[in-house]
Amino acid sequence: MEPIDSDWFGEAALGDAAREELEWARSDPRTGRGPGAPFGDFLAAVAEAERLRSLSEWGLLELTRSVDREEAKLGVRCDDPDLAPAAKAALQAAWERAELASAELDNDLPYLNGVTLVSMYGALDALVEQLVPVARDLWVKLQTRSTMKRAELESPEVTEQLKAQSTEQQWANIESIVAEHFHAILPPDTKRGAESRVRGAGAARYETALAHALLGERADRPVPADLDEALREIANLRNVLVHRAGRLDAEAIRDASSLTVRRNEGDLVRITQSEFRRYSAAIRTYGQEIAYRLLGPELVPWHDLARWRDNRLLGS
Repeated sequence: MEPIDSDWFGEAALGDAAREELEWARSDPRTGRGPGAPFGDFLAAVAEAERLRSLSEWGLLELTRSVDREEAKLGVRCDDPDLAPAAKAALQAAWERAELASAELDNDLPYLNGVTLVSMYGALDALVEQLVPVARDLWVKLQTRSTMKRAELESPEVTEQLKAQSTEQQWANIESIVAEHFHAILPPDTKRGAESRVRGAGAARYETALAHALLGERADRPVPADLDEALREIANLRNVLVHRAGRLDAEAIRDASSLTVRRNEGDLVRITQSEFRRYSAAIRTYGQEIAYRLLGPELVPWHDLARWRDNRLLGS
């Protein structure tokens, strides 16, 4: 659309968050940067998935008014006795669009909810898998520089000699020593050779990999049991939607028994609006918690883990 010259309408009326969302829709921020920004990619991926879901829902709502719009366009009414064949065909097509849209809305948009969650969950997987090696390498580099700073204060003469002889290889050797220390302080099941790939379900799917970068669950901020349960359900519902044509199987029930509160084995998984709100809030909250662990409260707004269900988009 052409920009509107007004100080109260259109883009001029947007707040910062809404303006950012519009800019992201116009030009995905991920296209202008390479790898190495896992949090930025996670936020953009989640925003895109939820934005397209919302736009689809709004589009369906508009389609429910198709008959009224077609009548206004043609200047006729569907109950006129002398409608021309072309008008009848146009109104019939409009009625069909409206009925299809109404049926999807009445069914609670299960397909839209499902594909959006699959995309969001994939973004969370990618966040952890991409962040672990980046965070690990960053820790080693920061500790290397911190060690050199302390050396400058405690042994300036020796440090000057090292600087005079310094080469990239020497820095690499120092970082190698720091990396050895890093691996020595990791939990036994996450020492060298452990993979960054996520596996399993629930918070445990991510915590083992995160521990490999010293970003595991904090004692003062445990993952709530109901958030862990939601993440476990999402993992299994995602597998069912992607690999089982949407039919709940015995493996999913064994791994997430809480699914049987609402479903039985063999049921077709149709994710409702209320379920989507719960699951999307779980994904968003857990991603933010990872950012909080790495960056701290100064850079990541504080959020109450116990109230994770409230962490959803307005109107969702």
